[in-house]
Amino acid sequence: VMEFDYRRAALLITKGESGRALTILQPYVFRPQANVRMQSDYVDAHFRLGHYMQAVLAADQFWNGKYESIPTYGLARLADSLFKMQQYQRAQDIYEVVLKREPQNFFAGLSRAYCLAMSNRDEDALAGYVACYKLRPDKEQLLIEEANALLGKDKKHLASAIYAYLQTESKNN
Repeated sequence: VMEFDYRRAALLITKGESGRALTILQPYVFRPQANVRMQSDYVDAHFRLGHYMQAVLAADQFWNGKYESIPTYGLARLADSLFKMQQYQRAQDIYEVVLKREPQNFFAGLSRAYCLAMSNRDEDALAGYVACYKLRPDKEQLLIEEANALLGKDKKHLASAIYAYLQTESKNN
């Protein structure tokens, strides 16, 4: 029954019915026999509903900082939840785990760069944004929007460096 319910909950999450998925997963996820995919889906469902604190608390209880066997999507949702809660240093650490597994993960790289910016590591942040551009030049508009957001966070120097880099790349292409 648990395996059937797990599969049903996973399907509901993909269909945008995360609330129903949580109801199905709740009786199982804190049991010792719950698997890491079920737990990752539970964290994912909370994230999709905007329950960032619940996602983080559950992940911490499930995994206790031991991420080796956790599916990458579960870690990404934990990092995304921390990001939304503005816990940038911890989010950055988990994004780095995600990027070690999936170096081509543009969105994890972009979020990590923003976390670096919010930690006043502007040079590292710029390097992260440059790496994102090199990975996906088709996402240039997203990088421009990111630089615009940095302006509102009093990161004018970093935003200016991003604009300058993109302008140089634009001329070269």
